Amino acid sequence: MRIAIVVHGRWDAFDLARELSNRGHNVTLLTNYPRWAVERFGVRGDSVRSFWPHGVLSRAVFRLGGPTLVRRYESKLHSLFGRWAAAALRGTRWDLLYIFSGVAEESLRALGSTSCLRMLVRESTHIRTQDRLLHEEELRTQTPQDRPSPWMIAREEREYALADAIRVLSRFASQTFVAEGVPSRKVKLIASGIEVDAFRSSERQLDLRRRRLLSGHPCAS
Repeated sequence: MRIAIVVHGRWDAFDLARELSNRGHNVTLLTNYPRWAVERFGVRGDSVRSFWPHGVLSRAVFRLGGPTLVRRYESKLHSLFGRWAAAALRGTRWDLLYIFSGVAEESLRALGSTSCLRMLVRESTHIRTQDRLLHEEELRTQTPQDRPSPWMIAREEREYALADAIRVLSRFASQTFVAEGVPSRKVKLIASGIEVDAFRSSERQLDLRRRRLLSGHPCAS
């Protein structure tokens, strides 16, 4: 299969791209990470299309003003990446578009008249459920929460409508989409896998832990 994975950041997309490639699929990864950084995760550089200036700009905005400034420029940053991705996807025949929510609208529209299966990735609940739960938490704790903006809520709901399928990670997330009126046939619960060896301690690490525990010290020297 010819697969395009589009992600504004990393999430688990780099691992997915690597593993799908290892299984013989023709995978192209579109991201705002520089190519050299993606290669550190085992993804071949020639399969990466990088819009690294967007990544630099996003990080600069956060460092200059934190979440408040990010929110102020949210629509411009997400739309900028979305337009770049859509332009990069045009002119190639794709079997599957696997694209993360929030930056997907332009690409979903660009490939709407093709035979490509357009799968939207939402690694949370339906955005209206997310907003409602965070609002309830604000009331309970009397503490401001980082809730999605009205602009992002409207954008994501357009993406939900445009996508052929929506991938979620849990049964609860799936239920929130159905409760918000998304057809159940469109919502696909696909649990994530892991690379087990990445979480396995080496013999040296285990030995250091044993020594620390036996010594009674709270941390290794």
